[in-house]
Parts: sequence; C-alpha cells; structure tokens
Amino acid sequence: MADARPRLRVCIVAKATPFIWVHHYVKAFRSLCDVVTVGSCLTPSDLAATGRSHLAHRVVPNDVDRDVHSVDELVAALPQGWRPDLVVTIQSGVPPIENIDWLACPTAYISVDTWHDFAEMIHARPYDFVFAAQREFAAHFANAGCAHAFWLPLACDPDAHRPVECRKDYDISFVGSTERLLHAQRIARLERLAERHSVLVDTALDCEAMSRAVCRGRLAFNSSVAQDVNMRVFEAMAMGVPLLTNRDADANGLLDLFRDGEHLIAYDDTDIEHLAGHYIATEDARQRVAAAARNEVLAKHTYLHRVQTLLDVVSSKIDWERFRAQPLLRGHGSLENYLPIVQGTTAEWIPQRPQSAEAYDTVIAVSNVDGRMTREAFADARSMLRTGGTLVAGLSRDDVRELSGTGQPGDAWAALEPLGFVVLRMELRDVRDEGEVYAFVFARRRDCTLKDIAREVYSRNPIPGLSLEETIARVP
Repeated sequence: MADARPRLRVCIVAKATPFIWVHHYVKAFRSLCDVVTVGSCLTPSDLAATGRSHLAHRVVPNDVDRDVHSVDELVAALPQGWRPDLVVTIQSGVPPIENIDWLACPTAYISVDTWHDFAEMIHARPYDFVFAAQREFAAHFANAGCAHAFWLPLACDPDAHRPVECRKDYDISFVGSTERLLHAQRIARLERLAERHSVLVDTALDCEAMSRAVCRGRLAFNSSVAQDVNMRVFEAMAMGVPLLTNRDADANGLLDLFRDGEHLIAYDDTDIEHLAGHYIATEDARQRVAAAARNEVLAKHTYLHRVQTLLDVVSSKIDWERFRAQPLLRGHGSLENYLPIVQGTTAEWIPQRPQSAEAYDTVIAVSNVDGRMTREAFADARSMLRTGGTLVAGLSRDDVRELSGTGQPGDAWAALEPLGFVVLRMELRDVRDEGEVYAFVFARRRDCTLKDIAREVYSRNPIPGLSLEETIARVP
C-alpha cells in the first residue's frame, strides 16, 4: 500500500460518529493523508434515537466540531495556513455545502445508503467525483447528472473487525437492526432459522462488543435491505465467521466481489434452512469458508484499500501542482472560472453550427453573432455530451429572454430542466452591450429525473415500509 507521492492534505466533512462507516474511512484517510475533519458530533438525542445512549463515551469530536453550510464557512473553519488538496464529504447527516463547486481543489462525495434518501443525488451533483457504495447507484448518480461516478464498495477495518477467541455457544449470530417496519424480511428469516437452531440477536453495540457477539456463532447471518452489499458482509468475514447472506445482493455486485461456497454462503428463501443446517453440522466446511473469506477481505477489501482506490481515481485525472498554484476559491468573472476541475475531452462549439457525434466530457459554447444559445442550441449541445457531461455556456440577454419567456434568469434556469440538464450555477454579469455575455451557465447532462430513478429502484426492490407513491413523494 506504500505510495511514493507526497501526502495529500484532505479535508473530510462528515458527522463525528463511531457507529457507521465514517470513522473507518477517517482512520484510513489519516493513515495515507494529512487530514482535517469538519462536522458536528452526534447529539444525545441522536444516540437515544438509535438506542446508543450508553455509548456516548465512544463519540470523539471532529477537528472542527461544527457543521458548515457554505464553502465560505468551510474555508474559514480550516486551520490557518492549512489548504486542502482534496475535500471529501461522507454521507452521514451533515448539511449540504452551498457552492462547494467554487473550490479550486477537487471534491469527492461518498454515498452509502442512497436508497434511503434520493436527495443524496442532488447533494452530490456539484462534486467532481461521486463514489457509491452500492453498484447500481453509480449508474443512477451519472444518470442524475453527476460528472464522474464510481462504485466503491464498503469494507472492513482489521483492527476493529477481528476474530475473538470464545465459545461457539450459538448456531447463528446476528448483530444489527431489527426495527420491524424496515426489517420485516430480516426478522422473518431470523424467526425461521430460530425454529431449528439457536440464534443470538443483538443490536446497538460498539465494534469490540459486536466482534465478541458475532464470534459466538457458528455462522454469521446477514439479510440486507434493498439488496445492498452492506457493512456486515465485510465485517463478518474479517471476524473469521462464515457468512450466511442473501443471494439477491448480487444485484449490487456481491458475487463479483466474492465466490459463493468459497468466501460466503449465499441463500434465498427456498434454501436458507438447508444451507444453514448443512454448514452448522459440517465444521470442516465452515472453517474452509471462514479462512478463505478472512484472507480475501484482508487482501482486497479493507477501508485502506478503498481510500487508496479513491485517491488513485482522483489522482489519475488531476494535476495536483496546477491546482495548488491557484487561489483556493475560484473567481466568477470569466468563462474559465466555470470550467470543471476535470475537463476531460472538451469541445469548444459555436452554437447552431454542426455538432460532433463524439460524446464529450465538456462542451463550451458562447452566444455570439454567429450563433445564439437558443433552446435548439442547448438540445444540440446536450447531444454532444456523455451522460453526466458538463456544459459551460455564455448567454446573451436575448438568450435569457427567449429561454425564460419572461426575461427572468430564474425562469431561464427552470427552462433548461425539461431539456435534459441540471443547472448547478447560473451567474449574471453587469454588462451594457446586448451582445456581451450576460449569464454564465454551468450545467450537466442528465438522462433521468430523480423520480424516474426512484421508480426504477422501487419497481425492482420496494422500500420497506413505504409505498411507491410515498417513495415518489419524498423525492425532491
């Protein structure tokens, strides 16, 4: 894992919590980078709501112990003289950061439980890179207008998730939520198994207690919501306990990461009892799976591996020295200020001229006497972009009037949504000449609305406790 590059300075924006993926990611980033963390702590009411009031002593504040709501607040909150090379926001309940795209350094967003809140896709759009823990959502983020979206599965922390020497006094162990509305299927499966086997169920434990509890079982049970490849998959394997987990999580890459029968035991509702009974009765088979799984996750699936992958992806597209030489906050006076951090393949296109058939990462188009940014020109520009590609456009007053029908810039912004764009920024300039650029537009091509994505996700995998209508109503 050694890297000859200088250590990057990384600002991590996340809730200070030791109970989900955040602290594992922060620890891995700190091992590879110089890190400053920003964000508020879990409150007593947060802890009480999840049954963790007894674990308040485990909460360690961030380096900057408060939420920030804008890029100006973020920059002001950083230690004096400390400039980030990269800003990473981790989904954890922190508020969105207004104008995060004004930063001259690259930004990345890590999303985990995306299915739980489709607004994540709105929060992630301004970021240069998006990393989704569930494979299906990498494509959904791109279709929703995110520029560079990747699958970055969850992982284990070998220091936290490790074997514990103890008596195997249960056939099956499970540590996790059993909230009935959200986890009805999980509860039903546990109840079926409990009819024939001894089952330990526990919840709201810290990592040390969780490892002790899981290791008391001959098998570790998992039943993920929304066909996720969840944290429990990697954690149980790292603890050296053979994992009995739902096969349908292959929709999110489970069996691309691991081999059924070698690294894990994949079940569905037709064979769960048979598989559980076979492996509980066959110690040699359990030991083979447990050893192979632990070796596999330690070799390929730790949070250190994930952070290194993220840094490699970003570094492959970024000239760090060029960005370090620029002011941390970008200006607003010229078209260059609106170009994406990662331009990729770029076309400078004269509006209303023949367009290229190539799918570009970035299209730059400025209204002028040779061609105006009409609705038709926006449609042509969109056809030149790949999904999630960026349009940087300069509009005249006449363009704004024609797009809006009212002359109001806000109406022009809204008019671009039906044309297949999500507008991230539209800024006006104080100009006197009608032919000058009056508005800069920074927009991304989207291929689906959030409601379309929610329908697709729900049709394949209904969200427990919510009807389709309720799910759609929650989508911004």
